[in-house]
Amino acid sequence: MDTILQTVASVPRNGWFLLAAAAVIVTPWLLRAPLRRYLDARRIQRAIRSLGARVASDITISDGIDGSACIDYLVMTPRYLLVVLVKRYPGAIFGSERIEQWAQVMREGSYKFPNPLTELQDVVSAVRAQLPNVPVKGAVLFDHDSVFPKGKPEGVLHVPDIDPRTGGRTQLSDIPEELQQAWSRLCPGQ
Repeated sequence: MDTILQTVASVPRNGWFLLAAAAVIVTPWLLRAPLRRYLDARRIQRAIRSLGARVASDITISDGIDGSACIDYLVMTPRYLLVVLVKRYPGAIFGSERIEQWAQVMREGSYKFPNPLTELQDVVSAVRAQLPNVPVKGAVLFDHDSVFPKGKPEGVLHVPDIDPRTGGRTQLSDIPEELQQAWSRLCPGQ
């Protein structure tokens, strides 16, 4: 312990200043990635909240075939429940409703991924099985790092296209009682 104190005491005053300055410069650089992830998540949450009166996240339900379906977000709107799956694919996205593989093009190259609308259909079907006679729709939401040079397929939302300030937040009193009851069955306690 004495050697540590002697070492600390032997550092010249300007050495501490340089160490503090280096810490001030390096810390924001080290925190850049976690801060970006946090801000991206907040942007997505704000966009989704503007779509309806209530929002629940990270819901797992039975798919009706001895498995489960994962819902990123469920939104209660005045006319239906909206299932939202979030996809984070930076770069140019190319896809359509009828093709199995979509493409993500970035500087590093091109990558294929399964059509997210197929997954969405499966999740929406699972919700409909849980809540018969309740209107349910679905959308795949891509974050702001994605672009769609050839246009967005039907059923795809893009965070930059959703302005939370103009989204006219729906009040719970605007929601029909049947939808509120369905929400309570699917998301008890939320």
